[in-house]
Amino acid sequence: MSFETLPPELYDAIFYQVPTAELQETVLATTRAIPFACVPVHHLFRCIHLRAPEQAILLYRRLRNGRNLKHAASADVDASSLTEREQAAGWVKEFFLETWSVDAEIVINLIRLLPNLQALTIWVGPNSFAPEHLEELFLKPLLGLRYLALRFRPYVQKATYYQFLKGAYFDSTLVALSRWPSGFIPTLSIVQDPLDQQEQKQTFAQPIVFFRFDLSVFLRSPALSPALTSLRLRVPCRPVARSLCSAAAANDSSNSSSNLPLVGLKFLDLSTCGVLENEVDTIMVRFPSLQHLILDGCQIMRGDLRDGEWNALGRRCALVGVRRAKDREKVLKAWLESSTVVETIGSDAAPAMGQDPNRGRKVKGGRKGLATATISFRKPDPVVPSSLSRPPVPQTRVGQAKKKIRILPPISRLVSLSIALSSMHTPDKYPTLRAEFEEGWAEGVAVLAITRSRLGRSAGNGVRIMKFTKSVNADDGEPEREEGLDGLEDVDPFDPEAIELSREDGLSSHDPPILCFAGPARAGLHEDNCGHSVGWMVMGDEL
Repeated sequence: MSFETLPPELYDAIFYQVPTAELQETVLATTRAIPFACVPVHHLFRCIHLRAPEQAILLYRRLRNGRNLKHAASADVDASSLTEREQAAGWVKEFFLETWSVDAEIVINLIRLLPNLQALTIWVGPNSFAPEHLEELFLKPLLGLRYLALRFRPYVQKATYYQFLKGAYFDSTLVALSRWPSGFIPTLSIVQDPLDQQEQKQTFAQPIVFFRFDLSVFLRSPALSPALTSLRLRVPCRPVARSLCSAAAANDSSNSSSNLPLVGLKFLDLSTCGVLENEVDTIMVRFPSLQHLILDGCQIMRGDLRDGEWNALGRRCALVGVRRAKDREKVLKAWLESSTVVETIGSDAAPAMGQDPNRGRKVKGGRKGLATATISFRKPDPVVPSSLSRPPVPQTRVGQAKKKIRILPPISRLVSLSIALSSMHTPDKYPTLRAEFEEGWAEGVAVLAITRSRLGRSAGNGVRIMKFTKSVNADDGEPEREEGLDGLEDVDPFDPEAIELSREDGLSSHDPPILCFAGPARAGLHEDNCGHSVGWMVMGDEL
């Protein structure tokens, strides 16, 4: 059997093994090489890459004419080809617009023709999309979308103040996305390309993409919060770490105070952002499911850590569970105290019939005033039999609420930490830096083990020991809650395995995260299974 006589099912199996970036060219070359073979043509439309402005117009005409063919009264149109041309728009699953100059109106109308779109990438240049265009595009939710990537490059060669005078910033795009319904976007990428050397020599200020860059509403939106597992957020020199963490813990009227957004986030890329060295463990505390963290090109994290600071960084990364447990204990303590106060007030708010309403009221000390009446002309309340009085409120719940509760700190789930170092660090220094980091990690793990062991012994003194449940990882798609005892479960203090350190995903509790200094390009000296390699698969590019 020759290649041109294969059944269509085998061609399908072959084309599904081809990378999406090469799929169009591969299918087109195959149809030209064996024009009479049963090659499935729908693979030409499954993943579309537009790299020239005129391609958007040609594709729009092709899909628009295909939808209108059934209304044409042409007698020379074959029925089989008519069906294929009508289905072309429905075949498109991935759409990548990879050009900085394009007619935005054509692209918007083109995307609206695609009912089964699952992945969307848009490049926004200085002469393509305006903020109004993206706001119009995302005004109506794309319900089938699973991957969204927006790449901005607004830089110009000649000074212009149109953007500043008009207030043309893309913050409205984030607002439009935040209004989408309940979450279905697991992968999101928002990238602003940094200035290159030629653009940095300009004497005028370049346009900016985001003005306020309010992440609080955007990241807590229903479209992202429950489903988002991979996030790439690159805005050069912007201090996004603090706003990112505060957005994950912030509350508003539309979101219950006990819900923690982005609890299922596993991959986070904050390259080129203004991330401080002491914010790394804060990010890990805020996102307990985080496994891969990439900080390439961050000004503070470019390898400028001095001797001993890599050791401190590794120690803090290992002890994020202790900090997270303490933060949760504070929330739990406040809830217990408020519950106790509410129950005490509830038992005293409505005194029983025949019971003195002032009984139990604390008498203030000090000298009584001269105008205080010593007699009363009011009729005394009728005496009611004790059988009709309300029984006292049991105080068992109050007693349980006052019982001290400690939370068992978990081991960090971080698998890899990627930081591209500056040129002052040559590759021969990488082993030394990794050794310092791993030494600090080992010290932190030892402290964590001692802390857990001490809590296990505290159970004998009446301390209730609890731990985070597996639902904290949001594997079931439900947001984590921090109200009362939600997200916690009791630990058997007599079970040694419950107290000992354990790590999920088949990793040893003593294994340090993979430290990679190579940067995003494949040509670097990457570690096996580092965060960069994970990003290539998750994001589908090498930015």
